[in-house]
Amino acid sequence: MTLVAAVGFPGEVLMISDSRVSYRNNIKPPKDELKKIFQLNQSSLVSFTSEDVRLSQKIIENVTMHISNKFQTETSALLKEITTHVSKTYRTLTHLS
Repeated sequence: MTLVAAVGFPGEVLMISDSRVSYRNNIKPPKDELKKIFQLNQSSLVSFTSEDVRLSQKIIENVTMHISNKFQTETSALLKEITTHVSKTYRTLTHLS
């Protein structure tokens, strides 16, 4: 399970996450060392994780490259674009259609 929470304050948002990584079939003990929040640009953060850490990292890298030059986009439009792009990237990387 992953926990990500955000709290808005005047002029800023605080986003926090756990850092626990667990392994299938308990092949290794859980560790608290995984980064789950990533900065897209100077005003946007994204968090994404799954059982497949490498898949999560590829999705974050792909979305970061896609969004990095769009920091002037209105917040609601940017969030919609991020969500859409994450979904498309996930389907592409996992070969789902």
